[in-house]
Amino acid sequence: MEESITRLEMKTAFMEDTLLTLNTLVVEQQKQIDALTTAVQKLEARLGYLIEMEGEGAKADQRPPHY
Repeated sequence: MEESITRLEMKTAFMEDTLLTLNTLVVEQQKQIDALTTAVQKLEARLGYLIEMEGEGAKADQRPPHY
């Protein structure tokens, strides 16, 4: 009986340690996801700006319709 209780206590301690480790990893991954999301948003904004500028440049190079 005592041996069974000791085994259960060891398993519980191992599970608690595993849970803490996994929780730490989840927090780190969420920070990485947040950083990547911010980077993607900045890139999307910059790409939109570049596309807009390219469109304006193309309009300036076009001949008027009467040519």
